[in-house]
Amino acid sequence: MKPVSNNNRGFSIIEVLVATAVLSISLIAVVAIIRTGTDIQVSVQHRQAARLILTSRLEERYGAGTYNTFSKNDDMTETVPIDPRAGDTLKGTLDTVIDSIAVSPDGVISIPVKEVTLTLTWQETPDLTDTLSITRWVVE
Repeated sequence: MKPVSNNNRGFSIIEVLVATAVLSISLIAVVAIIRTGTDIQVSVQHRQAARLILTSRLEERYGAGTYNTFSKNDDMTETVPIDPRAGDTLKGTLDTVIDSIAVSPDGVISIPVKEVTLTLTWQETPDLTDTLSITRWVVE
């Protein structure tokens, strides 16, 4: 008869459990990183859409040759979609504020200027509100 050898070739249950735990923790970290990257990408897309909305509204309302026709009465607030793919769930509030101010670049002569500010505010996530503003100054 051959002597029985205690030289087992294989993994113990402890080694398998430790390897499984390390693999699970690694996979959870990778999924979290991917999810964060996706959230950041969506947020950047929403900011790009917001900038496009602001610039197009500014030109649409106060395009070339019409800057001198607006007044304080043109202040308004409206609701606009930020991401049409999200349906009605992602809308922002677009505020338009017009002020007449005087600018004195040289400290001597005062130049009357109209300041037009468009601000778009939207709820990116339940706990994050995002805001983007564009201001234009027009000499009267």
